[in-house]
Amino acid sequence: NRLSTMLARMRLLVALVALLQLQTSLCFTGPFTGGSQLLSLGLRSGNGLVGARSDVPRLRSGAKTAVSMADDIGDKKKWQDLAEKLADPFVSPFEKPAIAVELATMSTDIVQSVQDVASGKVLPEEELLGKQGKKQLRGARAVARQLSEDILPSASTEGQKLVESLQQGSVRGSGSGSLSAAGERLQRQILQQLDEATATGSFAGPGKGNLKLPSPEELLTEVRNAVQGTDEGLESPAYEVVSAYGDWEIRKYDAMLTSTVAMKTAEGSRLEQGGNAFNSLASFLFGENTAGEAMAMTTPVITTVREDGDSTSMSFVLPSKYGLETAPRPKTSDISLEEVPPVTVAAIEFPGFATKEEVVRQRETLLRGLQAKGWVRDESTALSVTVLQYNAPYTLPTVRRNEVLIKLDEGWIAPAAEGGDAVGA
Repeated sequence: NRLSTMLARMRLLVALVALLQLQTSLCFTGPFTGGSQLLSLGLRSGNGLVGARSDVPRLRSGAKTAVSMADDIGDKKKWQDLAEKLADPFVSPFEKPAIAVELATMSTDIVQSVQDVASGKVLPEEELLGKQGKKQLRGARAVARQLSEDILPSASTEGQKLVESLQQGSVRGSGSGSLSAAGERLQRQILQQLDEATATGSFAGPGKGNLKLPSPEELLTEVRNAVQGTDEGLESPAYEVVSAYGDWEIRKYDAMLTSTVAMKTAEGSRLEQGGNAFNSLASFLFGENTAGEAMAMTTPVITTVREDGDSTSMSFVLPSKYGLETAPRPKTSDISLEEVPPVTVAAIEFPGFATKEEVVRQRETLLRGLQAKGWVRDESTALSVTVLQYNAPYTLPTVRRNEVLIKLDEGWIAPAAEGGDAVGA
């Protein structure tokens, strides 16, 4: 009887944790910034993976997720994390019996947690959620703030710009250049591609060879990444964490090669500008280059921002196997290749949407943190700020990983604990 009661409590608690997780993660996904982002589903070329899952090993050194930055204090295993793992549909069913047995040994802790919640000593989300659940809850609160303070107030302005852009396109003529004619051509192309995919199992790629449909394993990886906010299978720039201060840290990045395109403010709304820039870089990466070579997609997407948070340029990091001399060249002068030297930055991570208002908030938080730790900036020098976005557009916004980076260049003087010299000296 005692064992049956304990198991019943465990099942009830696991269900409660799963329900709380579901409540914090049920939020609509953000808008696509461009149609070409659909290519990041994991299409393949004849030479390997294109646009998403790369066989190149992950290169991040000392990289941390939003959870580990805030909660990575002590390695003691908690029943809340085990309960989340037991409820995780991506965990192998062969592992779950052992997890359940280990969870059963923590029955005293589980009962104590339930009693503390029932008595009102602690809030349910503080006591019953593990790291992933708390991460999703923080993400849900961040998304709610971004929606109410950033997205909804600016929606009417951005919507008006989009309507004006569409109207301008529709009045250019009723012939082959009109908006309706363009829509009909796009529809025909999509239907043709679907017919070819059904018949051959591949899409015609922009470069040499065909883009193969993703395998079931790759699709499962994409689903896991979208739901959990991971970036499994994508190569990232290598860096070392020099100092960690809870929600932010100091990093040293290795040199990297980037492809960059300027964000043209005359191209309509901020969403359109981002979509156009992304599409240009994605086309270059997927084969629209002088070599006709399809390269693997990397993460993150990097944008430079002005003081008001608006973006001025967008960059993709090229796979590490390429150098400036060996990388395929862009076919258009709008895209430039640049060797970025090793750099020291301050970085802060945040979930949800990288709205310009959120970028400004995170930048100011990071500046206050640097000041509190003794970093001094020459106010006469320009502040170099970039935004990093790691996830596909269909990732749940509550688990997205975004970062704001401030370059600690010659305009900064490090505190005594970090050397006390100008960084660029």
